[in-house]
Order: sequence, then C-alpha cells, then structure tokens
Amino acid sequence: VLASAAELARQSEASLHVVHAWNAFGHQLVASHASAADLEAYHAACRDQAERRFGALMADAPAHARPHLVEGHSDRVLMDVVLRTRASLVVMGTIGRAG
Repeated sequence: VLASAAELARQSEASLHVVHAWNAFGHQLVASHASAADLEAYHAACRDQAERRFGALMADAPAHARPHLVEGHSDRVLMDVVLRTRASLVVMGTIGRAG
C-alpha cells in the first residue's frame, strides 16, 4: 500500500503523509487496576511499540514522506491530519489486521 501511495504522490507531484494512529489498548481497564506508576509504564510501553512499528513502516517509505505518529482513535487522527495537511487523496491500509 505504501509503495502505491508513494507512486501516486510522485505521479501527481503531491506530498506524501504517512499516518499511524495508536492508543494504549485496554487503558481504562488497566487504569482501574493499576497504580499511577504502572499505568504510566503501560502507556510508555504502548507508545514504544507504536514507535517501533511505525519506524519499521517508515524504513520502506520514500525519503520525502512526512511521518505522523499520533495517539488517538484512527478515525479522529486521520481526519485531523487530512484537515491540517489539506490532503486531496487518502490511501488507507492496515497493519496486523484483516478485513
């Protein structure tokens, strides 16, 4: 998907923004059973995992691609980035999900 998006951007002389939305899965459940320090450690671990996965994805991206690693739900994050960058085309894919 990234290669196709990069080619579309190249052909239309457009910028390429690569967006990855992440959140700490089960944050509310963890918060109800963990100390503040444990919750912060869990959040940091989730952020680190997102950074590693996104870094691996960006390793295959063209040098001109602009990365956006944003905490939040994908629908809200994507809409925010689309509005801020004034994107005219969105190419979507998933990582580790089917369907």
